[in-house]
Amino acid sequence: MTREPAAMQALLDEGIGTALPPRRRAIVDFAAKLTATPGAITGADLAPLRAAGLEDLEVLDLIHAIAMFANANRLMQSLGASVAP
Repeated sequence: MTREPAAMQALLDEGIGTALPPRRRAIVDFAAKLTATPGAITGADLAPLRAAGLEDLEVLDLIHAIAMFANANRLMQSLGASVAP
């Protein structure tokens, strides 16, 4: 996956609702749902990722990255560190 500084800055400036290309949109939407409501994820949530061209290992990598960042953020919050909005 290539780095896209402009897309990252738009996400920071405008939030997850910012306009993104379809592949990025599918990834951001999945990441937001998995982070906020992990128990609500179903097989149907993978359909947009598949439609955007992600393969099995890419989906697995994405899930691992989301889980690691969510864990790190929750750990820091429990230790009293603030998390940027």
